[in-house]
Amino acid sequence: MKYKLQVMGIAIMLALLAPFGALVVSAASQADLSLSIIPEFPMPGKNIKAEAMSYVFDTLRANFQWYLNGKVVVSGKGITEQTFLATKVGTIMNIKVVAVASDGLTYAASASVPISDIDLIMRADTYTPNGYRGASLPTPGSILEVYAVPYLYSGGAKISVQNLIYEWFLDDKKMSGLSGQGKNKIILELPNLGRGEYEIKLKASSISGSVVMEKSMKISTQTPRILFYETNPLAGRSSRAFSIFNIKAGGSFAILAEPYFFDLRSLARAAFSWSTANTVIERTSENPRILEIAAPQDAQSSTDFALSINDKKTIFQRAEAVLTVIAQP
Repeated sequence: MKYKLQVMGIAIMLALLAPFGALVVSAASQADLSLSIIPEFPMPGKNIKAEAMSYVFDTLRANFQWYLNGKVVVSGKGITEQTFLATKVGTIMNIKVVAVASDGLTYAASASVPISDIDLIMRADTYTPNGYRGASLPTPGSILEVYAVPYLYSGGAKISVQNLIYEWFLDDKKMSGLSGQGKNKIILELPNLGRGEYEIKLKASSISGSVVMEKSMKISTQTPRILFYETNPLAGRSSRAFSIFNIKAGGSFAILAEPYFFDLRSLARAAFSWSTANTVIERTSENPRILEIAAPQDAQSSTDFALSINDKKTIFQRAEAVLTVIAQP
C-alpha cells in the first residue's frame, strides 16, 4: 500500500505540473514579441511609430495583424512597423500586434499610449493700450512670465500640476532656481541685448520618473514702438493710428502717443520729449503722451512733430516716431 501511495503521489504531482508548465511556455511566448512605441508620450496630431521585434522567430516570414482600439488597421506578411496618428489630448490609444510565425505559433504584444501635451503660455510685462487684442510682446530687458499647463497621464488618470517636477531651461542652460516640484510658472528678466531670439524649454516628469515630456517655445524680442491716435475728452481715442493728420486752418485737436511694448518699469521712469524743427516743445498737457495742436488761421501748412521716449537706465528701452500735421484753409 505504501508503494502504491507513492506512485499515486508522483502521478498527481505530474498532473498538477503539466498545466503549469504549459502556462509558463505560453507566457514566455508572449515575451518573445516586444512592441516599441516612439514617442512614448506623443502630442496630438503627431505620428506614433510602433515597431514589433522578436529574436525568437523570423519576423520577415511571419504574418502580422495590427489593431487600434480593438479594430484591425492592417495585416500582412512582414509588416513589423506601423504608424498611427495621435488623437486628441487625454485619450488612450490601445495598440496591439499579433504575429503568426512560419511554424504556426502565435505571438502578441500590446501597449496603451496616452496622448499628452504641455501648453506653454507667455506673457510679457510690457505696455499695450486698453482694447488692444493682441499679446504683449517682449522687448530687450523686459520681464517675461511663462506658464505651463500640463496634460500628462499615468494609469489613465491625469497627473496634477503639483505632482510634477518642472525643469526649466533658457537656451539649453538649466534655470535651477526656477525648477522643482510644482513650479509650473517662471518669471525672468530677458537680456538687455537688443533684438534677439531665445528658446525656453521645459521638461516635466512625474515624481516616479515614469512619465517624462518636453516642450519648448521660441521667443523673439521686439523693439518698442510709438503709434499716434487722435483723441478728445468726449469721444476718447480713435480706433486707428495715423502718421499723417489733416486739420482745418484755425482748428485744434490733440494727439495721443501709445508706447507699445515698453517695459512697464522703464515706461514709468522714461522721459517724453516732443519737438518740431529740432526745437523742444514745452509740455502742453499734464499727460506727457498727449500733444495739443492748434493750426494757424487761413493758412496752408505742413508741420512735422517728433516724439522721443527714452529710459536712461536701459539701452534698448527707447523709441522715436514722427507725425505730420497738414492744415488747409
